[in-house]
Amino acid sequence: MTIAYIYHSMKIVGGIERVLASKMNYLTERGYNIYFITSDQTDNNFSYPLSRSVIHIDLGGIKSYSLYKDKYPIRFRNILKFECDFKNRLKGVIKTTKPDILVCNTNFMASVIVNLNIKSKIIVESHLAKQSILKYDYKFNTNSILNILRRIYDIHYCHELKKCDKLVLLTKADYKAWNDIKNRTIIANPISNYPSFNNFTNSKKIICVGRLFFEKGYDILIKAWKEIALKHQEWSIRIYGNGCLRDELNKMICDEGLEKSIFINDSTLDIYEKYIESEFLVLSSRVEGFALVLAENMACGRPCIAFDCPCGPDEIITNEVNGLIAKNGDIKDLANKIDWMINHEKERHEMGLKAHVAVERYKIDTIMNEWISLFNDINNDGK
Repeated sequence: MTIAYIYHSMKIVGGIERVLASKMNYLTERGYNIYFITSDQTDNNFSYPLSRSVIHIDLGGIKSYSLYKDKYPIRFRNILKFECDFKNRLKGVIKTTKPDILVCNTNFMASVIVNLNIKSKIIVESHLAKQSILKYDYKFNTNSILNILRRIYDIHYCHELKKCDKLVLLTKADYKAWNDIKNRTIIANPISNYPSFNNFTNSKKIICVGRLFFEKGYDILIKAWKEIALKHQEWSIRIYGNGCLRDELNKMICDEGLEKSIFINDSTLDIYEKYIESEFLVLSSRVEGFALVLAENMACGRPCIAFDCPCGPDEIITNEVNGLIAKNGDIKDLANKIDWMINHEKERHEMGLKAHVAVERYKIDTIMNEWISLFNDINNDGK
């Protein structure tokens, strides 16, 4: 079977890119013909190693990442031009490679791909919660022309997704959110590594992992840590991630007098080593697609604290068993949960042991067997 994965690029270190590389490597090692088709990779190195058997094809540096830098109506013109170029070049590649199945993400490329009029089956997988994909802003003036256009776009986009052969979602909550699409299913993200249990370090380090974007809620984390930092002066928070808010967050850390206990580090390929070096992980996200970092950290035998945000944390963490769930967006509750985890070493270690066992269901063999079953079902449909 020949499967083509379509994504804009694998230039940055992140959870989506890590999962994508793991999936393609796993499948090619089991005899599948795997193509990796990108629009923006050009001559950049891959952020994660790919098997030599994975055949990479770049569509010529269409640069979809730059589409939103310009203001309207130039942005609208650029998007239309991108869609035309992307569609024409992709159809040429598909004609040559003849994949049985195309797999793409729920970005705006999906609405182009589902309208290609090709023989290949199309799977759209979502790495983001539905509310993160849609453009309509409920906090914005609902009667503004821009927000009305966003609403029209959302309606059109959701209608287009119905044309795919299968929409794959990561969580039960997101599955429910997409209830108007019948041809959907749930397959969680796999963890690329499930190490043997590692002894506790007593490092007094708390780890946070994720891109430095508003959705990750690092501003909330800083405010929560401010509440209890003086009580735990031997402890520190290590954030690993890149993004547009680095300078703003560093300024906030300095303004709160926390520069000696909160440190922002670049994303790293050795993230599992950082999990193991830490005592527990805090996820302060306002919204998540799956929260892969929770499962990865728990695989290392470390408990987590996370907001009860949509979607994912409450499906990975069992509250007060293998981690703690805080009230969504509640600074005081997050501070109290961190304080409790620091003060209860014995319980923290017991939670870590249970966390290691709980995420065994996300091991790559288990998850990829679900994908292989889906590929076989779709490929055989109608034959």
